[in-house]
Amino acid sequence: MERCRPSLFRAVTPAWNNQNLLSLARVTRSPALLAHVRAASHQLPVALTNCHPFVADRYSFMHNGRIGEFPRLKRRLANILSDNAFDAIAGGTDSEYLFALFRDRLQAAAPLRGLPALRAALIATIRDTVAFTRAEGVRESTLLNLAISDGTHAIASRFVDLPDARPESLYFITGREYRCHEGSCQMLDAAQSHAAVIIASEPLSEASAWRAVPRNHLVTVAADHAVALEPIPVE
Repeated sequence: MERCRPSLFRAVTPAWNNQNLLSLARVTRSPALLAHVRAASHQLPVALTNCHPFVADRYSFMHNGRIGEFPRLKRRLANILSDNAFDAIAGGTDSEYLFALFRDRLQAAAPLRGLPALRAALIATIRDTVAFTRAEGVRESTLLNLAISDGTHAIASRFVDLPDARPESLYFITGREYRCHEGSCQMLDAAQSHAAVIIASEPLSEASAWRAVPRNHLVTVAADHAVALEPIPVE
């Protein structure tokens, strides 16, 4: 159904200086929100098609990190995608190729639904990406902090393939409500309630309730906002 498709706002201007975003954020209400602010990938054009999040059907997807040596692997990576997934790619980032691979693995995860389907597809995406880069002799680390939501459930990964490489950071916090007043933001009843969950690359406040996601782990958020951590089974 069309109402299940997530709304999308993307821009190439800085989020803190985008007047349209400032106006929209003031009146936007949503049970699930993905926000992505990062520098452009090296040697790739700055364009809306390369901006996160990426959206298809009811799914929204973001990536922080990289596929090691992606420029030389791009064409060969396309060959492991289905025609439908490849044809939907509009930009040139490794992130969008990962989303295409995720959608293929989500189809393969049927008849699973909801959070189990997201979990199975995300693990398969990570496994297949690592298997692909190893088969291609990639020596550069692959960093896969991936986030996906269907509007009801959410799942994020903190992953790096090389044992001596450091993964990108990832944190989460739970509570009753995240509220901002006069420039100061805090999670109310932090760690005592699951009414609100935030997963972020860095803590958004000085609160001690922020927890780091361990290396090579998933953090999942169920429909009732219950949060769980589990290792990513990739050898």
